[in-house]
Amino acid sequence: MKRTLNLLGLSVITVISAIGCSSSSDSSGSSDVLASSGGTCNSGTSATVISGTYTGDVTIPADGSCGFKGLVIMKSPAKLTIGAGATLKGVPAQTPPSSIIIDKGAQIFANGTAAKPVVFTSGNNVGSRAAQDWGGIVIRGNAQTNHTTQPFTTEFDDAGTYGSAGTTNNTENSGTMTYVRSEFGAKQATSTKEYNGFSFEGVGSGTTVDYLHSHMNADDGIEFFGGTVNVKHIIVTGTGDDGFDWTFGWTGKAQFVIVAMTNGDASADSNGIEADNSEFGDTLTPYSNPTLYNFTLVSDGRQWRQIMRLRRGTKATMKNFYVANWCDTILVESTQAITNVTNNELKITNSRFENIMPSTTNAAGTTCATGATATLTGTLNATGSYDGVVNDGTNSIATTIGAYFTASNWTNTPSSTAFFPGSTVTGTSVAPPNDGFFDNTANFIGAVNTTTNWTTWTSYAAN
Repeated sequence: MKRTLNLLGLSVITVISAIGCSSSSDSSGSSDVLASSGGTCNSGTSATVISGTYTGDVTIPADGSCGFKGLVIMKSPAKLTIGAGATLKGVPAQTPPSSIIIDKGAQIFANGTAAKPVVFTSGNNVGSRAAQDWGGIVIRGNAQTNHTTQPFTTEFDDAGTYGSAGTTNNTENSGTMTYVRSEFGAKQATSTKEYNGFSFEGVGSGTTVDYLHSHMNADDGIEFFGGTVNVKHIIVTGTGDDGFDWTFGWTGKAQFVIVAMTNGDASADSNGIEADNSEFGDTLTPYSNPTLYNFTLVSDGRQWRQIMRLRRGTKATMKNFYVANWCDTILVESTQAITNVTNNELKITNSRFENIMPSTTNAAGTTCATGATATLTGTLNATGSYDGVVNDGTNSIATTIGAYFTASNWTNTPSSTAFFPGSTVTGTSVAPPNDGFFDNTANFIGAVNTTTNWTTWTSYAAN
């Protein structure tokens, strides 16, 4: 997510039809909107749209269909329960943009399956859907952040607060999200309010997040604003800005993450990973310090920005990464981030990099420059902003992409096998920790290997 503070330097509204009517009403003025006290929302029943603030539980049944209009805010102790195969359609062209916000103390239980994922999508007809048709999904908690003011006011439209200065709530449970796709959203409401496919604000580690897909969303695929939430099996495709983003002291874990950078934005500010400690201070504690294993980061051979932009004092441990087909390398930005590298607190090891081409001054989206590949040797530290990647003997550095990936595989609508390497990716991988979260049998480079395909549960619609 781009922000204006830097200490360093539509579519026509589609009327949701096939909808029944109801005697209920709320601030939207629509008679088919579920009342604030909650209930069931489903096409063919009395309430077919949710809108406004809910203090009672809301249910969208399995295989159901429900619209959402403007801000939908679940307030404590309300629960939003969504059954497998349900579809939620955001009404386009709303101000604020149609979005789902799970406020602190509330919970979401979006329980899709591989055969029947939960889908958040545009209310426009298939074929007319596009990024920014709606806002995003925001989950908010009271886990620890490094904000100077606690709790901190969200940057989203409802002006809610999240996070805490202490560790008391670090294991809080904001619910469960499994097999969920968010597509054609992430509307930029203003210059400082940019919705993402998925946003986690101060969310605790008791929350279960597994099998999420952010597709054709205009801003970041997934972003963490502090907190301790852990995530697994994440796919980001067709994102308009950064693929995987964190800030404000996120200390969670992530494994099996794919970012396919094929859209980007015209400002050339799109990164595979964008990472900050805090825009309010590089040394604020707790430091952003996630532990990341088994990532695949790949571009489509066009100019975006960085594979990773590691800045504002972030720390991180990154292992078993597979990175290919980028026009640039890794930017370590800010004195404190470089100090963290020197202190072995910001590190990338046991990873493989292929077909990393030199950056150019060309406009965003133009084809990578031809010629020699960028140098990926030396240590990941310097006295200023520095491009490089650690090469400590445990990395395998290649200068050609070989048989592993081809640019034609990486489109906005990849086939189900597009994330697989053409053959086994060699390199010195390491077994992830056996700590109850990580799959410590994943002793291979990248998010997938030739025998493990966990990506077939989702799809990649063009519009």
